[in-house]
Amino acid sequence: LKILVLGLPCYAFYLQIFSGGSFQAIRQAFLQNYQALRPGYLILAVLLMPLNWLLETQKWRLLLRPDVDLPLSIAFRAVLGGVTVSLFTPNRTGEYAGRILLVDAQYNWKAAIASLVGSFSQIIVLTGMGIPGLIYFLTFLPKADYWAWLPYVGILPWGILLLLYLRTPRLLSLLNQFRIPERWKNHLRPLAVVKHYSQRQLVQALGLSFLRYLVYSAQYLLVLALFGIKPDLLEGVAGVATIFLLQTGIPLPPFGALLARGEIALLVWSVFGANEISILAATFLVFIINLSLPSLVGAVFILKTNVLKSIGYDDNQ
Repeated sequence: LKILVLGLPCYAFYLQIFSGGSFQAIRQAFLQNYQALRPGYLILAVLLMPLNWLLETQKWRLLLRPDVDLPLSIAFRAVLGGVTVSLFTPNRTGEYAGRILLVDAQYNWKAAIASLVGSFSQIIVLTGMGIPGLIYFLTFLPKADYWAWLPYVGILPWGILLLLYLRTPRLLSLLNQFRIPERWKNHLRPLAVVKHYSQRQLVQALGLSFLRYLVYSAQYLLVLALFGIKPDLLEGVAGVATIFLLQTGIPLPPFGALLARGEIALLVWSVFGANEISILAATFLVFIINLSLPSLVGAVFILKTNVLKSIGYDDNQ
């Protein structure tokens, strides 16, 4: 398992950079723009990467309380371990499995549920920012009147999602009042941890998700500026929001969806007259900074972990 955990991210990293055209796109963009490059943009984008994952760590720790008070250092390693495993799973669902590998077995279910609720809050933020972003973006497309109504359809489902998120503990309490077969209750029992979440916890998690959104949006805009793509602030914010909204619906592992992400970025930024190579280079570079590099660090943490003990087996068994 450890060999796979180390080998697969390395292989994915190779595919992302050298086999998928990423390296050539980044290299060509650097050569085309080397006179106008501002390395400060790249340095700042890289420096924001730990902040991005620290905010995710704090959100996860918040949702683990009061049942588990996980130290920041252990939680941070677990979050990066989740990034490692998520690289080869659709929509990064392997993130849950990766995190439980670095916590005690007795906390596995709580860690997984906290990750699920945290992901739910992040999706709410992504869609909540993405819908107005898409509405604004469509005004730049020719003949957009034909589908300008489409984003408005998502407002009501988004409101329902937000309500469900904030009322999840109450909904689970109501669920207990119904007659449910015992075998189903056994499967639903791990969800009981959600009933202990307070409204304040859920709102705080939503706030941390929003801060994360601001951080990785800023990273994207900084890398775009590195390659000479500098839309107006409103255009840039709307473009980033549209890209993140569309990416959320791609049911592919991150490294498998990289080319699809590039196509989405081309669709959005070409509307504002950006160069194709620069768009692809910026997209690939953001991916490498925010996912590829943390996944390699996470692989090291997993290698140093007693995986069997983490999933409930002692060394003597």
